[in-house]
Amino acid sequence: MPKELCLPNTARGDFPSYFLQSDSSIVPDYVEGLIIAPKDGKISADILDDIARLGAYLHLADVEERPACVTVKNVAELIPKTVYPIRTIDQWVERINAKLHAIQQHNINQTNARANFLEILEKCPYFGMTFFFVYNVIDENEQTGECLLAINKHGIKVININDREEILKIALTEIISTNRYSTQQGIFLDIKIGNQYRNKNITICTEQGIEISRLLGQYIYVDSENRAFITGIEQQELRS
Repeated sequence: MPKELCLPNTARGDFPSYFLQSDSSIVPDYVEGLIIAPKDGKISADILDDIARLGAYLHLADVEERPACVTVKNVAELIPKTVYPIRTIDQWVERINAKLHAIQQHNINQTNARANFLEILEKCPYFGMTFFFVYNVIDENEQTGECLLAINKHGIKVININDREEILKIALTEIISTNRYSTQQGIFLDIKIGNQYRNKNITICTEQGIEISRLLGQYIYVDSENRAFITGIEQQELRS
């Protein structure tokens, strides 16, 4: 199921089971640097502070036995790869341990650590998106080359791999259909966007066309169900 459809309910205390889901990719995506990345090689002091705090919460939330403090051996598992080179290993260890010490003054347990981790991370624009590495995206005469395809309930974002800048945005409501096919040049997925009067194809060169098409189908189905539900309520209110 799409990530937004299975996000945990903090009131019910769902965070432990959510973090332990085998198909949950939020932490791997975060550490891989898909959710947070510097722009032009720079990142603000506030975000660096958040990253240190996120590292502390990740350390506390881990289900495995961890040492009391973060060390040079495990610090790389707590920091996004895209941000890690900005500071030295010792600087990251010092920053995260300082946050860890402050957090532990409040007797934070694993459940609260997981909740706080997600609470900070969900403010990031790419939080909750499913990412696909694709070889190329062709929009009429424009081509991206290798890039990231990010999908959520709002639609598709085509993102530059290096700086995470948005190249192209497609709203979910613009998507008409998808078509997967193969040629001698590779495997492609056509996404038809627009309306019945004016439309065009966005062509994606990818071996994950089935997964992308299926995920888009799930979001479109949920969106149509929600629209039908809202329409039904509005009609009922008009009759009452």
